[in-house]
Amino acid sequence: MNDQKKIQILEAAEHLFYLNGYDQTSMDLIASEAKVSKRTVYNHFATKDILFNSIMQRMLDNLLVTSEIRFDISKSLKTQLTQIAIDEVALLTSKSFLRLAKIVAVQVILKPEFAEFLSSRAVGCERYLEIFLEDACRANTLKIEDIPFASKQFIYYLKSLAFYPKLFGLAELAALDDELVINETVETFLSRYQA
Repeated sequence: MNDQKKIQILEAAEHLFYLNGYDQTSMDLIASEAKVSKRTVYNHFATKDILFNSIMQRMLDNLLVTSEIRFDISKSLKTQLTQIAIDEVALLTSKSFLRLAKIVAVQVILKPEFAEFLSSRAVGCERYLEIFLEDACRANTLKIEDIPFASKQFIYYLKSLAFYPKLFGLAELAALDDELVINETVETFLSRYQA
């Protein structure tokens, strides 16, 4: 029963944070939405910040089910990078990722500790891209001096053209074809770093 109530609280809070934002969502409102007492909410989550962090962690955990791609010397580098980009765009434009982003967008500006919480948890290809690039450099298929920077270049090119326009409703950029964004990201990356 306790676990069921905790799930009810998390689901209610996620829904309310998404609809109303953090500041406009009170613990009273969460208790009402979850159909539990306010005391039950506080028994599980001592503060709204703790509840918010729990929701972010739960949502991030659900996003970590994506597979990792390891560099394979027997396969085309372009094909491998394209698959990484396809997987990343699928994650970045998924309803669950956009929902998480909307919930935290304002909070990371107002509360630096939320930004630290998020930046310490890698999702998508952030979990493995640096290792992939290191292995490709060791195999002499890529030549990269600053692998962390190159990894961020790859990811943020995708984010800037596939994710942020959808998150912020920038219609013209949001209408860009994902396949175009993926292909141009890979081509640009390879033109800079291919050995």
